[in-house]
Amino acid sequence: MKRFNFLLLAATALFASCNDGNHEPAPPSDKGYKVFVHSYIGQYTKTSEWETKTWYNANTDEYYLQIEPEWGDVKYYTDPLRSKKECPEFETIAARNGDTTYDREVIYFPYPGFELEVCADNYKSVSVVCPDGDWDEQHPANTSLNDLVKIEYETYACFVDGKYSEDALEFEHPTKLLTRLGENDLRMIQPSLKLYIKAPATEGLELKITLTTVDGEEQAVEFNAPRNLPK
Repeated sequence: MKRFNFLLLAATALFASCNDGNHEPAPPSDKGYKVFVHSYIGQYTKTSEWETKTWYNANTDEYYLQIEPEWGDVKYYTDPLRSKKECPEFETIAARNGDTTYDREVIYFPYPGFELEVCADNYKSVSVVCPDGDWDEQHPANTSLNDLVKIEYETYACFVDGKYSEDALEFEHPTKLLTRLGENDLRMIQPSLKLYIKAPATEGLELKITLTTVDGEEQAVEFNAPRNLPK
C-alpha cells in the first residue's frame, strides 16, 4: 500500500491514549493479534496546528511545501475493537465517514506507524493568500493565489464510499490546482499535504494558508518565502 512515510511520527509518538496526548509504552510482545473490526480506517489524528517543511527548486523557481501536523499536539483516536480501549470519538468519526461495515478480520499491531491513519477532520477547502505584498502583477496583496497553487494529497474515501469493493480504488493520490479542488475531495486524507507554487518576484513574502474543515473551523499555516532553502 502506498503511503506517506511519517518518520517524524514514528520517532516521536509512542502510541497515545484515546482522550489525551499522553503516550503509553508499547506492549512487550512483538506480534500483532487478530481482531474482527467494522471500520477500514484504524486510527484518526486530530490537530489544529500545522507546520511546514519547505524546499526551493532553483531550476524551476518553485516552492514545494509539505504540511504536517505539529505532532506533539496531536490527539489519536484509535478503533476500540483494535486497541481494546474505549474511544467514543473514533466511533463518532467512523459513523460520519460511513466507515462502519468493513466487517472482517485484520491483524492489529499495537505500535506507532503500523495502523492506517487519516485526519479526524474532513476539509472543504484550502486557500492561499499573500497578506504583506503583491505576489505578482496579477495577484496583489490579500488576493487568492489558488489559481497558482497545486495540491497533492492521499485519500481513502474512494474505498469506503465504494463499500470496500474489490472494484473500488483503495486510495487516490491526485495533484490538482486549488481552484479545481471540490468540497468533498479532502475527506479521509492522510495527515500530510503537499503544495507547489512558483516563487514571487520579491523575496521574503509571506504566504498564509488556511485549511477549512467541513464544520467551518479555520486552521492556519504561515510560510515565509526566502530562496536560501534546500533543493
